[in-house]
Amino acid sequence: MTDTLTLPTPRSLRLPQPRTLHVTQGHVWITIEGDAADHLLAPGQTLPLPARRHVVIEALDGRACCQLASTACSAPPRWRTWLPSSASAPSTNQRTACG
Repeated sequence: MTDTLTLPTPRSLRLPQPRTLHVTQGHVWITIEGDAADHLLAPGQTLPLPARRHVVIEALDGRACCQLASTACSAPPRWRTWLPSSASAPSTNQRTACG
């Protein structure tokens, strides 16, 4: 799922699940609760956004456009939890659902 954000004014979010922010137009300043540094992104750049933390997104040059995409594969591969100890590891292209 992807949502588009048009930023004429700052947006304050608290996401229920991790998402990825992709800047498509303008420059964006992002502040994430608990991060020591702020993030500045230009068009074409992305930033993973954590779940359940306060995030503020602002356009630096008056207006910006961003996409918020679902993070489809944020967890590490779990193949070791279901493979018997005597089984060999799957091939590289089978280790994660994201390929």
